[in-house]
Amino acid sequence: MTIYAPSYGYQSAHSKQQYEKYKKEFELAQRKLESRKNQIISTYKDNIALLKKTANKEHEFTGWCATVTFSAKNMLGFSVSKSDVFFLNKDITQMIKVFDENELNELTEIDEEEFKFEFEDELNEALGKEAEKQNE
Repeated sequence: MTIYAPSYGYQSAHSKQQYEKYKKEFELAQRKLESRKNQIISTYKDNIALLKKTANKEHEFTGWCATVTFSAKNMLGFSVSKSDVFFLNKDITQMIKVFDENELNELTEIDEEEFKFEFEDELNEALGKEAEKQNE
């Protein structure tokens, strides 16, 4: 007896059911991806003027950024190291925002080349339309 049996175009009911299940899951994932992609492009288009204004604006000092690395014992008595990034105001009297290691990892996981590849056509189209508006 052999494990391999050619199907000659025939699929079992179970195989068809599995195929349909995974096909539906794949199509749903594609629709979610396209929806999220459209949302990102829409947000970019809505804020393109602000982004350009910010990029061309003269920069001013608004505060400090400090990375603090420390170790402490957890509830089990093991020594654990941790790093946090603190954003402070000009006078170093108030914390504006704190990012822990997990948040920093999420922020740095974005693959820029993949992002450019995924959105290149849409961003060029958005920038092209914006450039046309400025030339008029």
